[in-house]
Amino acid sequence: ILKTFNARVGVIPPPDDDDNDDFQQRYLRLGLLATESINKDDQLIASLPYYDDGSGLAMSPSVATKLVYKSELPEGYDGWTGDVGLLAMLLLNEIARSNVGDEKGIDSPSRKEGIQSLLAAWIATLPSPAEMGIMHPLMWEEDDQEALQSSSTKKIYRLLDDIDDDSSWLDEKVWSLDRLKFPESVSIKVGEGEGDVEERPCFTPGGFRYAVSLVRSRSFFVDGSLRLLPYLDYANHEDYNSYELAGGAVGSLWGDQRGG
Repeated sequence: ILKTFNARVGVIPPPDDDDNDDFQQRYLRLGLLATESINKDDQLIASLPYYDDGSGLAMSPSVATKLVYKSELPEGYDGWTGDVGLLAMLLLNEIARSNVGDEKGIDSPSRKEGIQSLLAAWIATLPSPAEMGIMHPLMWEEDDQEALQSSSTKKIYRLLDDIDDDSSWLDEKVWSLDRLKFPESVSIKVGEGEGDVEERPCFTPGGFRYAVSLVRSRSFFVDGSLRLLPYLDYANHEDYNSYELAGGAVGSLWGDQRGG
């Protein structure tokens, strides 16, 4: 599946000389860690599966409208949240597909077993709603959002209104009509122990806002489209020395169907 992947997902600890007690610096700092010594021009990651038919790891809005939700959404559907909302719907479906026990969600797109297992493992690493409530403004308490509304040129209430309008319409016209395909919540396995199972919101207004916050913090523009690229979203740069991903941009890391 992965021709070159000299890395693993792990916790990135703060620098030893850092006295900052900031929550994000000390916790939840998952990133890609090299599994061997590498030189400056060495290739760390190459040829991750990328197919626009949805059979790879990448998720795109077209997969939502042309495949997964083709028979569920009206033709030409275009919500207020746009491509972000469509990716959020795809993400919720993958969360539903990861449910422990009964099968839920829409069993689409079809993927090879290894790729689906990789995607399910990525789903299990996503921050919970409680964690996103600390890290992402869309999930903050109302008092904090009100402070942000008055101090930012990008008005958060406008974003929240778009999310609420879309989720209200979807809940009434789509989700509530089939709770097997669109469960309100699911249980996903987040660890190796028998009790390492967490309940996550799914196809509800709250679940949609949670998914939108994940998409807005983890998506990339590739080939002119907004996409979720599991595992590549963990390729952080080093905070203090500002080392950044460089070279041939995303294409050099994320291979196409020809292994580019």
